[in-house]
Amino acid sequence: MPSRATANTATIIDHIYYHEGCNSKKDLSILTENLWSDLTDHLPNYFLVTDKHLKIDAKRPKVRLFSAENILKFKTQLSNTNWDPVYNSGNVNDGYHYFERKLNASYNSSFNLVKLSHKRAKDKIWMTSDLKCSSRHKNILYRKWRLTGSTKDEQNYKKTTEDIVNK
Repeated sequence: MPSRATANTATIIDHIYYHEGCNSKKDLSILTENLWSDLTDHLPNYFLVTDKHLKIDAKRPKVRLFSAENILKFKTQLSNTNWDPVYNSGNVNDGYHYFERKLNASYNSSFNLVKLSHKRAKDKIWMTSDLKCSSRHKNILYRKWRLTGSTKDEQNYKKTTEDIVNK
């Protein structure tokens, strides 16, 4: 790609050289690009070297699922728990600790910690359902315009985009 651009010309005057060295036996992917900057007529360039087989394990948080089935399981466990040690305890602290242990045990067994799904992990907190719907609609119109190339589809897409921005 050209790394020096003027009003009349675009030339490649910057080069990036890379020596594999001890990486020659690895299956690497190399990406080179220029950054757009209007400060000078020279575009800064960079390159990325990545291992094609390196799998990045994205950390997904663990969450509890409060489904109707799990809530029913929790209620059933609480109703089947023997609460006599709480009622008949001579020491308030012992009664409370028994109550707390049983409650926590029922809670943890009913609402297990599970990894958040990949789909939910990508969710943005600030994206409301209306924004997601608008984004899907806009993307459908964009794909339709790019597929057909019609000016009517282009106008529909651009009008929808303007409406979304002006909301």
